[in-house]
Order: sequence, then structure tokens, then C-alpha cells
Amino acid sequence: MFTYHVRCRHTDIEKNVDLIIRQNSFAPFLLTIESKCPMPQKNDRQGIFYGVLFYLTEKKWVLGISEKMMDFSTLCKKLLQTSKPKEKLINIFEIEGIAYLESSKPYRLSPIEIRKPWGKEVWYTGIEKRGVSSLKTPSGFLPLHYVNAVLPKRLKGSAFDNDIILLKTLKTKSSIYGDLYIELHRKKEEVYVVDSIDPKIYKNKEAPLLYGANEAMLKKMGIDSYKKLLLNEINFYEKNREQLDIQIDGLRKKEKIHPETCLSEKEEELLYGQISKESLQKDIKDYQKIRSFFGKIPLKEGSVIRIEKGVPHSIPHGVHVVEFQNAHYERKIIAFNQKVLTQKGWDTKEALEVMKKPVPLSGPNIFYEDDSYIERELAKFEDYAVDEIVVHSGYRHVNYAADYYQILYCLGDFLEIETEMDSMMLQRSEAVFIPIETTITIYNSQLSDVRFLIAYPNI
Repeated sequence: MFTYHVRCRHTDIEKNVDLIIRQNSFAPFLLTIESKCPMPQKNDRQGIFYGVLFYLTEKKWVLGISEKMMDFSTLCKKLLQTSKPKEKLINIFEIEGIAYLESSKPYRLSPIEIRKPWGKEVWYTGIEKRGVSSLKTPSGFLPLHYVNAVLPKRLKGSAFDNDIILLKTLKTKSSIYGDLYIELHRKKEEVYVVDSIDPKIYKNKEAPLLYGANEAMLKKMGIDSYKKLLLNEINFYEKNREQLDIQIDGLRKKEKIHPETCLSEKEEELLYGQISKESLQKDIKDYQKIRSFFGKIPLKEGSVIRIEKGVPHSIPHGVHVVEFQNAHYERKIIAFNQKVLTQKGWDTKEALEVMKKPVPLSGPNIFYEDDSYIERELAKFEDYAVDEIVVHSGYRHVNYAADYYQILYCLGDFLEIETEMDSMMLQRSEAVFIPIETTITIYNSQLSDVRFLIAYPNI
């Protein structure tokens, strides 16, 4: 076994691995690594990390990563003294609590919760200064940005140069202040799959999603007059809303609630309960007038909505959705019925300038259907695609290895997943990251169908 050490930029690590392989005709080797990479939670300032790669073949390797200094000399001596270096290395990782990855194995995603004025998001693959999701390994959690930094080609495949598809769930509050911003995106394309709707709020189990312009108003007024009138209504509302937000800020101070934190529903009830009913009713009426400028689509449990670039939209209160999107953290806020905490003011004028008419929505395309399973295409955008797979009771589905990574999200009560080396049970709302060249088999031993979503780069 050959041993090597590199001290280089993170972008050069995989280049060094490829060079070693070429020089040694695919002989097993041990590579110790000292490098730096941008740390998202530190405004992308460079942070030192250490790694150990034991390489047998392109489909058999193990990689450990730590932000704590490693004793490379002692580690190498221990591995050179054993006939089973891979097993010994894994044992060391587990004793030392060093997160590690093995080739051709899926890893459970460890999400983070991000509070929002309208509710909360749960990020499964978020890599941003507000938070970084992780892979759950047998000996610890590995922040997801290391997948991009260390061996992106061997983990992400042909999509190695692109950011990881963002998977998250959104749960809106039950009050009217749970409506999302009325917003649009210039770069981001997203797809929503409705997981549940609060039956206490929506007796018919249908919730209205704002989507695109109100076609009747648009047809009657024309696009220029429509935008001009909408902008006037929003400017009028914004001035009144600012006065209401000043009152709310004063009440935050009185109740010792930090001015930049998102209110819980109890805090919301406490503060708004101290505002006059007349002021609140006027605010609600004026905001409803703005909302009337937009079209509405009834959401039901299981509904699939594709949001194209430039299309205004707003998820209503009392809804829980699963969302996939390309990893662009941008939006243009058209209007909002409370104070925005992450930016000053709204982007109304700029948003209306780039506003587009939505493509007519259509149902999912069925790729394949037989007695064992159904595969449907839910969305196919420029950067990525999302499929839904339904496995019938007593059957199995083989998700074959690909030259790109995949992200699987469990919609049912649980999934049984097997690989060549291992197995795992995935509970509802759990997700896994599937590296390249990884085949998994999903078994359904339940009496009813099981459903899951698969997202992958559109290469």
C-alpha cells in the first residue's frame, strides 16, 4: 500500500487523487489531506479541514473528514501494521468520532430548521450562511459542503460542478400571517408536492395557492394598466403596513421579544391582540385587494405545482409542502402582510418588470406502469428533474446506479431500502443522498402502496 500526503486547495484534491491513480496503475493507496474550503456559515471564509482517503478501486474507497487536526503519522503506522487497512481505518474513525463516507452507499440527510415569519422551512440539502445540512454517517455528521469540496466527481458524478439540488419542506402557520410572501424568482425553478392541508382551516381540504396573474383582470385591463394599478395598490398598502409594523416593533420591545426573530403563533397572537381591531381589519381588507390581482389554484393533498421563473406565487397558510429547487437563494418580493426580516422593503417594481405569464399546468407524465410500480415525472427543469415512484404492496423497485447523484424523499409511513452492502429503514419525511454508482432496492412489505420522490440533475 502506497501512502501520500497533500496540502492543497480543496479544488485540487480530486486532481491529486486522479494523478496518483494514473501513476500507480490503480494500486491501493492511502492519502492524507490538509486543505481549506469556504465555510458557508462564516460568510464563506476559508476554514481548515483534514481528510484521509483509503482507495482500493474506483468503486471501493472510504473517506474520513474532520475539522480537528489528525495525527497522520500514527494513523499511517497503524494501517501499515494490519492486513485489513480499510476495516482498521473505519474502526479508527468510529473510535475518534470522525465522519466518514464509503463509496456506493446512500446516506441519510440530517436536516436543519429555519424559522420564517410565515412558519418554518426544513432544509435537507441546504448549504448557506443561515445553516448547513449534513449527511449522517456511522460515526458522526458530515456538513454537506464537504461533498462539494473534497471528492465531488466521485460523489456527485457528471453534476460535480453544480450546486446540490435543494430539498426542503415548508410548513405555514395556521393564521392569516402564515401566507408566504407574494413573490417570484428570476433564476430559481421549484416544484411543490402538497403533503398535508389543515382540515380545521379548510373544511373541503382545498387551499388556494396564488399563482400567476388574475387572467380576467389581465384580459380586461391589459398588461400595462394591470401592472400600473397593482403597483399603486401595493405602494398604498406598503405605507399603511409600515405604520402597523412600527406598532408591532414597539410591542416587541415591550414584551421583550427580539426585533429580528420570527414570531411564534403565540407571540403573534399576543402582539396583534394589542392592536385595534379597526387597524387589523383595514390591513386584512387592503391586503386581500392586492391578492385579488393574482390567480388562484386549489391545492389538495398530493397536488403537484411547478413554479417557473418569473411567475408570481404564494403558498397559503395551513399547508405543508415538499419543495425541490435549484440552489439559487434569491427571490423578488411583490408584497407581504408583515415585516420582512431578511431585507429592507420589497422588490415590487423590479418584480413586476420581469413578471411572466405561467405555462398552463398539466398532470404528471407517466414513465412506466406495471403490476409492481408506477413512475411519474413531476417536473423537468433546465437544471434538475423530479419523479414520483409508487411501489405496490408486496413488490419492490430497483433504482439503478447512475453517473449522477440522486436525492430520495419518503412520502409514505416508511421505506425499506437495501444496497449491496447494507440496509436502512426510512421513516416518513426522511431523505437520503444517493451518490453515483449506487444501486438501491426499495421493498414494500406494507398492505398499502408506498410513495417516494427522486430528484436528480438534468444533465
